[in-house]
Amino acid sequence: VHKHQLLFFLGSSQRYDFKTDTTQLQRDTRQLQGDTQQLQRDTRQLQGDTQQLQGDTRKLQGDTQDTRQLQGDTRKLQGDTKQLQRDARQLQGDTRKLQGDTKQLQRDARQLQRDTKQLQRDTKQIQRDTNQLQRDTKQLQRDRKQLQGDTKQLQRDTKIWCSSVFVL
Repeated sequence: VHKHQLLFFLGSSQRYDFKTDTTQLQRDTRQLQGDTQQLQRDTRQLQGDTQQLQGDTRKLQGDTQDTRQLQGDTRKLQGDTKQLQRDARQLQGDTRKLQGDTKQLQRDARQLQRDTKQLQRDTKQIQRDTNQLQRDTKQLQRDRKQLQGDTKQLQRDTKIWCSSVFVL
């Protein structure tokens, strides 16, 4: 898929990080190639083991005791195969869980970023509110001093008025 085709597919309202996804895809591809090569080596090894087992079977057909031993070995191999299958299923389950945990961790990181930004906004608002409160407190102190001055002036004016009334 060409870059412009993928952009059209995703739509212009979405942003897509091609570099990150391409890098991850390259890593996944290399991992898959390595796993495929290992599987091929294991298959060749299994073919060699199978051929060896076939040769041993032909050698042991005439010997009943050896045949019983081979049957026991075969049962053990079957048990080992079943255990290997169980281990493979467990690994698949663990891988799915790890993928889920990774996605949850990514969601948590995005939520933490949002919470941090909100906290920063809240902190700035608190600072603004604190500054306003300090300004209001200073104004209140000035108003109180003015009121005290006005009260004293009123008391003086009242004394003067009372004195003039008594004089009359």
